[in-house]
Amino acid sequence: MSPVVDVPEDVPAAEPQEPPASEGVPGIPREHLIYLHGKAFVRYAGLLSMAHERGLVSLSAKFVSVTAELAIAEATAVFRDGRSFCEAGDASPNDVNPKVIKHFKRVSLTRAKARCLRDALNCDLVAVEELDHA
Repeated sequence: MSPVVDVPEDVPAAEPQEPPASEGVPGIPREHLIYLHGKAFVRYAGLLSMAHERGLVSLSAKFVSVTAELAIAEATAVFRDGRSFCEAGDASPNDVNPKVIKHFKRVSLTRAKARCLRDALNCDLVAVEELDHA
C-alpha cells in the first residue's frame, strides 16, 4: 500500500509518487517535495517556509493584467539583508486544474510568488503550482 500524499487542489491530476529511496534534492527538505512522472517538484508552501527561515520579511503580489483569458501577476520578495527579488507569473482557464478554473486569476498570483521565491532561494526545481494542468 502506498502512503497518502497531500496534494493541493490545483496540482496536476497525475498521482504523486514516492521518491526513489536514494534520491533527494540538496538544500530542499524532503517534506517540501512532490514527485510526478518520476520528476521532483517543490511545493509553494515549502518555498515560503524556506524563505522565512532565510530572512523573508515581505512577499507581495499584484495583478499586472487581467482578461477573461489570461491573468498576469508580479511578485516581489524582500529579505532581512536588503536583497529583493521580482518575478512574474501567468494563468489562464486552459492551464489550471478544472477544479479552480473560476479562480485562475489567483493562480497567477501564486505562480508569480513561487517563481520569485525560487529565484530568491536559488531553487532550480519548478513549483508544482506552476505546472500547466491542461
